Amino acid sequence: MNLQRRNKIMGILLLVFCTLGAIWGVFRQNSLKKNHKIGTGITTNFTAGGRGNAGGIWIDFVLTVGDKKYKGSSSYQTTEISGNDLRNHILNQNFPVVYNPSNPSVSSLLVTPKDFSCFGYPFPDT
Repeated sequence: MNLQRRNKIMGILLLVFCTLGAIWGVFRQNSLKKNHKIGTGITTNFTAGGRGNAGGIWIDFVLTVGDKKYKGSSSYQTTEISGNDLRNHILNQNFPVVYNPSNPSVSSLLVTPKDFSCFGYPFPDT
């Protein structure tokens, strides 16, 4: 097989893989919106920026359901949450988490007003 043909096949496979990943992400998010419970998680770490994630922040959290712990991450933009707010008000704090009751590893942290409204909850005053 010549190099040009191999590169074309690899490009198509990469495109298919990326498309399937996007579809899977949308499916998981939609299923979480339709069927979820709310619990409490504690934020444990955050990662800001980096290659391919300029302007993005990932907040890691641990959700406890029953006697099991589930690790999760939620992404935000630096326009939504500042690094200063993360360090001073968000890291190592308890926050509401929505999760799929049949698969609690599918979960999302509720921090911003947008998060709360996305799942139909009012944003708390405190």
